[in-house]
Amino acid sequence: DARVVAALRDLTLTSTDVEVSRMALFTLARDESPAGRTFIEQLATSGKSQDLRQHAILMLGNYDDDAAVDSLIRIYDANVDTEVARFAVIALSQSKRPKAAEKLMQIFKTAKDSDIRRMAMMQLAEGSPEKAVEALSSAYASETDISVKLGIIDTIAQIEDPRAMRKLIEIARAEKVHELRKRAVFWIAESDDPESGKYLEELLKAGD
Repeated sequence: DARVVAALRDLTLTSTDVEVSRMALFTLARDESPAGRTFIEQLATSGKSQDLRQHAILMLGNYDDDAAVDSLIRIYDANVDTEVARFAVIALSQSKRPKAAEKLMQIFKTAKDSDIRRMAMMQLAEGSPEKAVEALSSAYASETDISVKLGIIDTIAQIEDPRAMRKLIEIARAEKVHELRKRAVFWIAESDDPESGKYLEELLKAGD
C-alpha cells in the first residue's frame, strides 16, 4: 500500500527516536515494495543521517539481485576510505551474486585503507575457497607490509580447503622473513589436515 510506504518513509526521516526510525526502515525493507526499495537506495546513497544511511546500506545487501550490487558498488566507489565504504563492504559480502565477490576481490587488491582491505579479505575467506585462496595468494605475493601479510596468512588459515593448507606450507618453506614463516608454521601445527602432519614431520627431520 502506497500510503503505508509513505507513512513508514516519513517516520524513518522525522522520528526523534533512533530505534523507531530503524524499525520503520526495517519494515520498509521487509515490505519489498518498489517504492520502499527506491527510498532505501536513496537513503543509502545520500542520506543525511549517518546511522540511517549505514543501516540502509546493510539492507541493500539483502536484496538478491545485480541492481542492488550495482548500487553498493557505486556507493563504495563514491566514498572510498570512509566509514560508508566499510558498510558497503559488509553489505557486498551479504550478496551471493558473483559481481559482489568480484568487487570484494578488487577492493582487497586496490583499497588504500588497510582496515577496509582486511574487511574485504575476511569476507572473501567466507566465500568460494578456491577464489579466496587464489586472491589471497596473489595479494600476499605483491604485498610489502608485513602486518598485512600476517593478516593474509591468518585469513588463509581460516579457510577449510586443501588449497589453503598447501599455500601455508608453501609460505613456510619459501618465506625468508622469520616472523611470516613462524606464523605459517603456527597455523600448520594447529591444523588436523594430513598435509600438515607430513610437513611437520619433514620439519622435525630437517632439524635433526
